[in-house]
Amino acid sequence: MTGLNIAELLASAGARANHIIPASRLAPLWGHCVSVERAPGKGFGRNNCRAPFGPAMHRQAPSPSAFLNKTSLGPLHFALEFRIIGADFFPCSSKAYFMTTLFSALIDSASFNENGLSAAITEDWMQGRTTYGGLAAALCLETALRTFPDLPPLRSAMVSFIGPAGAAVEARAKILRQGKSVTFVEADLIAEKGLATRCIFVFGGDRQSAFNKSYSPRPALPGPDDCEEYIPDGHGPSFLEHFDRLLAKGARPMTGATEHDHFIWARHRDERATGVPAFLALADMPPPAVLPMFTGPAPLSSMTWQLNFLTENPMTQDRWWLLESRADYAGNGYTSQDMLIWNHGGDLVLAGRQSVAIFA
Repeated sequence: MTGLNIAELLASAGARANHIIPASRLAPLWGHCVSVERAPGKGFGRNNCRAPFGPAMHRQAPSPSAFLNKTSLGPLHFALEFRIIGADFFPCSSKAYFMTTLFSALIDSASFNENGLSAAITEDWMQGRTTYGGLAAALCLETALRTFPDLPPLRSAMVSFIGPAGAAVEARAKILRQGKSVTFVEADLIAEKGLATRCIFVFGGDRQSAFNKSYSPRPALPGPDDCEEYIPDGHGPSFLEHFDRLLAKGARPMTGATEHDHFIWARHRDERATGVPAFLALADMPPPAVLPMFTGPAPLSSMTWQLNFLTENPMTQDRWWLLESRADYAGNGYTSQDMLIWNHGGDLVLAGRQSVAIFA
């Protein structure tokens, strides 16, 4: 349906803005994303929700936006009605999920002025009682880039997760030092209870060097087409459902495994989630490397996260990235782990470390 505007697309479904139609009439919209909401009194009853996507749809029932395709609507045909509230659409990935706020929509809706950035964090981006760490860091980076649009490429980030954040948040950035080729920028994310996340970003221009080599080749592992789902939808923190995730090697969380080194193929389900802030948001997706050793739920909390960006503009094929998370120590209630990310073609694009507090 490339080339159709939203009016033509809705007309093909016999719908118009603010018009209630049965789900069965949304067939022409399959494979696209439109803004919809539940019609009054038309709930997502559990009896109407079936695997594999039923539990996710039920939990995200009040969704103001939704991916639509034949798989996602499936057994819900003729059982639901939607109110069309959107004014735009764009192609969606092959899988379809009901979400509250797409990453690109959250970033686009954030307001910005001379005082910084203001955004609203929805429940589907939460991780326990706080905002998913990758999103918190991405909002800080987005603020830095909007505040200082002429910065050179991002080279490094040091992230401290200091306190909880959710709902309404604000972010602001300031330059700590600007040299001839390198600029240090501090960005803070502030929530109701005060400082939540502090980032130090290092931006630097290119310099000629005799060295240009990666010393960490991507392991020989199955590609995305040959891997099984890592964590099923409806399980784990709600933010996970914004990502496709496949287990290439290692173990799944809370299985009592002995592995400490895990490889996961991951990508945003939102095809508009591009650019360095979106990449930073994805980079924090894997759970701590020791979590597969757990035999049941237990609290944990990331404290610090340090990343080195090894390319100016991370790019990959079909949006897939291979993420490695490897624990190198666990004791006294804390763990330390290495994190690497390769693109689909095998180029190393990010190297990082993370410190996590565990209560197990």
